[in-house]
Amino acid sequence: MRVSRFVLLGALMVGVAAPAVAQLRAARPPRPVQRLPRLFVATPFVFATTDSTAAVRVGDGLRKRMDKVAGKWFRVISRDQMNEALMQYAYPSDAVLAPMVSLQLAKTLQARAMVAGTMSKGGDNLFSAVVRVLGVNDKAGYLVALNQVENESLEDFGKKLADLLDEAFKALPDAQECWEKQADDPEEAMKKAANALKRLPNHGLAEFCLGQIHADQHSPSDSVISHFRNATRGDSLSLDAWSQLAIQYEATGDSNGTIDTFKQMLRVAPTNQALRDNAFRVFQAYGRPDEALNVTDEAIRLDPSNPEWYDLKSNACLAQSNFACAIDALEQMYDIDAEKADTIFFLKIGIAADQQPDTTRLLKWSSLGARKYPGNVGILNYLVKAYSYAGPLDSLVATTRRYVAVDSSDVTPVLVAMQSLINEGRFDDAYSLGEIVQRIGTPDDTRNFAVMLLQRVPPLVQEQPQDYALAASVTAQILKLTTDQQVLQQANFWHGAASWNMVIALDAQIREQKTCDLVRQSEALIDEARTAMEIGQVVSQEYGQSVLNGIQGYRSTITAMGKAFCK
Repeated sequence: MRVSRFVLLGALMVGVAAPAVAQLRAARPPRPVQRLPRLFVATPFVFATTDSTAAVRVGDGLRKRMDKVAGKWFRVISRDQMNEALMQYAYPSDAVLAPMVSLQLAKTLQARAMVAGTMSKGGDNLFSAVVRVLGVNDKAGYLVALNQVENESLEDFGKKLADLLDEAFKALPDAQECWEKQADDPEEAMKKAANALKRLPNHGLAEFCLGQIHADQHSPSDSVISHFRNATRGDSLSLDAWSQLAIQYEATGDSNGTIDTFKQMLRVAPTNQALRDNAFRVFQAYGRPDEALNVTDEAIRLDPSNPEWYDLKSNACLAQSNFACAIDALEQMYDIDAEKADTIFFLKIGIAADQQPDTTRLLKWSSLGARKYPGNVGILNYLVKAYSYAGPLDSLVATTRRYVAVDSSDVTPVLVAMQSLINEGRFDDAYSLGEIVQRIGTPDDTRNFAVMLLQRVPPLVQEQPQDYALAASVTAQILKLTTDQQVLQQANFWHGAASWNMVIALDAQIREQKTCDLVRQSEALIDEARTAMEIGQVVSQEYGQSVLNGIQGYRSTITAMGKAFCK
């Protein structure tokens, strides 16, 4: 019985013990959820839109593996979360964004770090990719490159890229601590940098931090340069690191180092306009203006499908006033990706085509630009110029009016159009645009219009076939336009000359037709010629006096004709 009782007691104890343990476990407070900072993993950027689907698949593989690689330090923003944010900013799901746009999205999503890069397809239809990891506010990070192997899926390719960043994530906390402490506690900062570099030599941020510390401490330039150079080895896409390296080279008078560094910066950021301008100035100052073209030609050979290189080449060509080269580069850029043709594209090609002028290409591209951006006054200005060079003149008049409707603050394009119309003898159209100048232009603009008309008058009087009536009509318009004394004297001189020659031509008609109307017409012209030449004879005293003498002598003749024919 004792045995049975003990056996039963043991059995009861076992039955009671299990629920007791369960109750103890249930009563424990839940483990706190570790709130890790966010990591944004961007879809690799591709320049060819046909590769976008492949980029999304690589990005998906990269993102999924990153949970394993970086999960100790970061919480990866999921593809769904990324797409939700993209749609909020009017992007489609799985949009492939340029690295700088990805950085802005990462900051919007309050990420502390990001993985971003680019990929391109080779002639063997396999992809190459470059990705880097860095804090969203860091000066540099760490970069890895990888080529896809045959029969490797795009997702697996993305996973292998993630695996290559394993050590970079392990080194990142120490590198960031270095930067946080470098101003206040440089010794401790250098220890943190040493820890990061022990794990991953040439880590971009760690080396940048050391370079900054040595620069602040005025260490020998070789030491400073060495650290910034190592930073670019770890992260060759860090524009900050290259910029610091250029500053150091320039300070030491190393022209080759400065030029080579600016060339590398152009490779990193070919669309950075401020950098372009600075680099071109540096190349010019060192007597090496061809270096920018060398960079672009080399890049195009390696990556002919990247439109950014052609855009950079166009700027390099413009810097050397090689306008045909600039147009060629921009046209190649358009052929690769017409969506890249923004307002700056059309303005640049307008500048280049207007210099020669290359009238055919100026008309082609300004027409395309005006259709795409109908309200852009700069592009409309070039379209006015194109029509003024090559016609048709009806389109010139219509486009000029369209320009004024968009922007009435500058009548320069209107004057350009009027000059072409005057040159072609389209005076009525010129007068119609002249009304715009008188309405919204300055007195100087109106005087310029008068001068344009005045330049066309002497050939009408002096060259065969003469058109005295048109000359008189044009000068009459000029006399209404301006108060400028010199222009008025010139206009009166030619108006008097044209009117007097009309009197001479009319004399034969009066003698033949013997009508009073012609006599009265002649008398009016005589008065007009006399009044104008009395003011205008200062232009040519000899000719002016001969006209006035002729008028005086002809008075008796026209009076006699009036008595004979006006009864």
